[in-house]
Amino acid sequence: LVDPATQGFCSERLGRLRHWVSSQIENKKVAGMLVGVIRNGRLVFMEGAGNQSDEPRTPIARDSLFRIFSMTKPIASVALMILYEHGLFALDEPISKYVPCFANMRVAVGGKYPNIETVPCTTAITFQHLLTHTSGFTYAFIPDEFDVHKEYEAKKVQFTSLEAGGVRKDTLKDVCERLATVPLLFQPGSKWTYGVSTDVVGYLVEVLSGQPFEEYVKKNVLEPLGMVD
Repeated sequence: LVDPATQGFCSERLGRLRHWVSSQIENKKVAGMLVGVIRNGRLVFMEGAGNQSDEPRTPIARDSLFRIFSMTKPIASVALMILYEHGLFALDEPISKYVPCFANMRVAVGGKYPNIETVPCTTAITFQHLLTHTSGFTYAFIPDEFDVHKEYEAKKVQFTSLEAGGVRKDTLKDVCERLATVPLLFQPGSKWTYGVSTDVVGYLVEVLSGQPFEEYVKKNVLEPLGMVD
């Protein structure tokens, strides 16, 4: 920690964060929290409170590990772009060239699940669409006007389902094949929505590299960056 004043911060006002962190734990908003403030690469404030797990009860520490959820998206995308640098695909290429199940997608235009009206996809999904979340894929937990998300639930389009011990129930290929039977929310490239596009990126990394996604990312992204955790 450095003196906050050297980076233009008021120590007294930063202290208010300490009270806010404590209030979040006391009001049971979260089980544990670690808050840091950095300016110009210098850490000026760090405060932790609560527990990182209830059983066993483990207090939050500065080196506690947190599940980072969607911040794995840039990691998967970097892995794909490494393969792009090797000349293995073009950004404007249809992904169906490498994953044929996405060749004849349909797009929702009316009705609601389970009676969604669809039309043929007029624009092929490209690598660029996946990387910019303009593919038409969504998430099972994001409501939409056609209830396409309910079909995601019904067909178990879930890339994160794990068995005990962290073993994946389905392969990325399995889930992508189910995803390909669900209509897109819109014609690729016409709109933006958050969704499973980056999960498909993960499968493309497997297809293009010939290696399991986890192995490729570990060797080519995490280890070179010293991301040992």
